[in-house]
Amino acid sequence: MSDHQLTPASDDLADTTPSNPHGGARGPTPPPQLVVDGDRPGVAWVASLPRSYKLSESERLVLLALACDSFDGYESAPTMDGLAAWCGLLRSSLYKIVQRLERPTKHRPSLLERESTGGRNRTVFRLLRTTPEPSPIPV
Repeated sequence: MSDHQLTPASDDLADTTPSNPHGGARGPTPPPQLVVDGDRPGVAWVASLPRSYKLSESERLVLLALACDSFDGYESAPTMDGLAAWCGLLRSSLYKIVQRLERPTKHRPSLLERESTGGRNRTVFRLLRTTPEPSPIPV
């Protein structure tokens, strides 16, 4: 026997894909992981917002997109066109959603504030993180 290390043919490799509970031997290939270039503390805040706030899926999506764009977890400054594209929304729909998030309701406080910076008509969005920070999830 030689000292060469044998490697199995690709057909002989162990299948690490979990079985599909809906039939078939293999489940679908999982999507690639989303990789972000650093911490995004606002994302954990958006994910922890309670159901009792009665946020629509579109409202939660806009908050999540802003949180992903924010390095400090509070401020983000995408263009309205950029934010609409990230969320797959019409610009007119985005404006309505932003206005709803700026106003408190009987179920929740205001969650967003925007400030026009003038000059280049840039808008800075501020996440109003009034709810307690979630505790870290153990890995």
